Amino acid sequence: MAYSPAKVVMCSKRGLDIATFKSAKEACKKKGISSPSNIYKAIKYGLIVKGYRWRFIDQPLMDLVSYDMKNKPIVAIKEDIRKEYESIVKASKELGISISHIEQAIITGGIAKGYRFFILGEKEKEIPRRNSRKKEVVILDEDNNVLISFNSVNEASTYLGVIPSAVYYALNKKNKNARCKGKILRYKEDI
Repeated sequence: MAYSPAKVVMCSKRGLDIATFKSAKEACKKKGISSPSNIYKAIKYGLIVKGYRWRFIDQPLMDLVSYDMKNKPIVAIKEDIRKEYESIVKASKELGISISHIEQAIITGGIAKGYRFFILGEKEKEIPRRNSRKKEVVILDEDNNVLISFNSVNEASTYLGVIPSAVYYALNKKNKNARCKGKILRYKEDI
């Protein structure tokens, strides 16, 4: 079965549904949003992107994060340089970064134009990290013998000529009978 992206719903600030999109990528194209990750952060953290709230079609809307931080003093860090600002507004003007990007970086622990931000006197959030540990993927025959081994999902997807999400789908334990291009795939550590 082919991977299909999750539909996203664009909502008003009050939480009323306005439009539904086939994917976050489609929403980005139609609303002029630079990256689907902005929509995913809005869904996860209850943020506003391009003046709208967002949710997946099959999930409720997250509570809206309060933006009562505009006039609080903040700290900006880039490389080893740390600078304090009287407010997000002042930092925005001086650094050329939108207020919403700075607020989003504070809430999520992310980075805006190379800067980390946090409210003065509050603990700096950890940078969100992706799990960089690569798992070995194998193709098995019907008797569970290893036919081919790959160092990663990306390597397996290149070999099979499919997108990585098709390999992940076949590897997911919930999809016990799933195959990718007719091949049985497993993580080596699971066999």
